[in-house]
Amino acid sequence: MIYKSAFAEKGYNIALFDLDAALQTESYLYQVQKAAFEFRELNLE
Repeated sequence: MIYKSAFAEKGYNIALFDLDAALQTESYLYQVQKAAFEFRELNLE
């Protein structure tokens, strides 16, 4: 499953439910410098 990242305008996240379905070829380690969050109430009706 690929879905839009909430942290980067051009970013995407990937969720794997079967770890054998993909092969990791590269990885990067990042340190978070700053994060900002905005919240809004959801109406579930």
